[in-house]
Amino acid sequence: MPIDQAEVPAQEQGVLTKFFIREGYEVKKDDPLAQIDDEQAKMSVQVQQAKLNAAEREASNDVNIRYAKAARNVAEAELKSAKETIARVPGAVPATEIRKLELSVVQAALQIEQSTNQFEISKYQVDVSKAELDAAKLGVSRRVVKSPISGIIVEKYRNEGEWVKPGDPIVKVVYFEKLRVKTTFDINRIPMQRVMKHNAKITVVQKPGMTFNGKVVFANPVIQSGGAYEVWIDVENVQEKDGFWALQPGMNAVVTIE
Repeated sequence: MPIDQAEVPAQEQGVLTKFFIREGYEVKKDDPLAQIDDEQAKMSVQVQQAKLNAAEREASNDVNIRYAKAARNVAEAELKSAKETIARVPGAVPATEIRKLELSVVQAALQIEQSTNQFEISKYQVDVSKAELDAAKLGVSRRVVKSPISGIIVEKYRNEGEWVKPGDPIVKVVYFEKLRVKTTFDINRIPMQRVMKHNAKITVVQKPGMTFNGKVVFANPVIQSGGAYEVWIDVENVQEKDGFWALQPGMNAVVTIE
C-alpha cells in the first residue's frame, strides 16, 4: 500500500481553466497541477498595490506637522509682542486679546500633537496596506493547485471548465518511491521485540526473481484475536527501464525478516 498519497483539493473557488498534468504524469512536490481562474484575484492585487503606494506617500508627508510648528511660532511671536507692548505701555493691549493670543499658542501646540499622531498612524496604515497586498497575492497563488508530495498522478476528479469550491478534490497523487507492506505475525511464536526495526526482504509473485529491501517500522501493540499482531514494513521501490515502478499498491508480498 502507499505510504504517502494525497487527494489534492482546491483552496479557492472558481472555474478550472487549465490542467498542467494528466494521469500517469510524475510530479515533484510543489509542482503546479491545475489553474483556477484568477483574473479577479489579480485585479485585487493591483488595487491593494495602489492603496499601498498611496499609504506610503501619505506616511512620508509631514507637511501638516511643519505647518503646525510654523503656526505655533507665529502665535508665540504675537503673544510675546503683545506682552512687550503691555510692558512698555500698560493697558495698550486688552486682556481679552492677550487671552486669545495665549489660546492661539495652546491651539497651535495641540495641532502639532494631532498632526504628529496622524503622521504616526499613517505609518501603521502602510503596514496594514502591506498585509492586505500580501493577502491579495496569496489569493492569486492559492488559485494554482500544487502537489503537496512527489508522486504519480493516478486520477483526475475534475475537468477544465468545471466550477470548484474549497475542499473539492482535483487530482490524486501517490508516492511510489517507497511503499508499505502490511502483514501479521503470531505473538505466541514471534514476540514484537524480535521484529521491531529489523531489516526485511520482500518478494512478490508478479516479480519473480526480484528481491526488495525493507525495514520494519511499526508493530501494532493491539493484539488481534488468536494472538496475531500487525507489522508494517517500508520497502524501497525500484524504477524499471521502461520508467514504471516495479512494486505497485495491491500486490501480494512474501516477507522475510532477517
